[in-house]
Amino acid sequence: MKKRVYVNPVIGDKATLIRSADETKGEYTLFQIEVAPGGGNSLHVHETYSERFEVVQGELSLQLGKESRVLRKGESLLMPKKALHCFTNRSNEPVKFKVEFRPAQPGFEKAIAIAYGLAADGLVNKKNIPYNFSYLSILVAMSGTIPTGLARMSTPIFRWVANRSRKTEADLVNKYC
Repeated sequence: MKKRVYVNPVIGDKATLIRSADETKGEYTLFQIEVAPGGGNSLHVHETYSERFEVVQGELSLQLGKESRVLRKGESLLMPKKALHCFTNRSNEPVKFKVEFRPAQPGFEKAIAIAYGLAADGLVNKKNIPYNFSYLSILVAMSGTIPTGLARMSTPIFRWVANRSRKTEADLVNKYC
């Protein structure tokens, strides 16, 4: 991956790849993320990797299962694999944090590049969801993210569509990664 800084104009986030899977020989992937006020993600699970969040600037609200916490500069929290979690910036200022994936997640690295590229090209809605269902399916499968609620029941469909969209995936990787 050549590019290391990704900006999403739709949600106002910025992701900087600090250490890639290749650089750590598969041990971990490390990003620094800047989330705009009111930004964040929805509850989800990763079955094959953990995430450790460490706040660099501001306040980050995290939910782990039913427990909610607010982390400030220098504080960190581990989200074990298979744990239901999400993050939110509930403050009026941007929050910067590092997130480390163990083991490394080259698919997630590509998913960030593609998702932010699609946003820059106007190919997502206001909630940052790709208009193209194949693109959405590829991102869900590539990132190893399992949504909750009704979307969780769609996970097998996302995987099936992603598997049938290998040429589209290759085109997305070639364009955005």
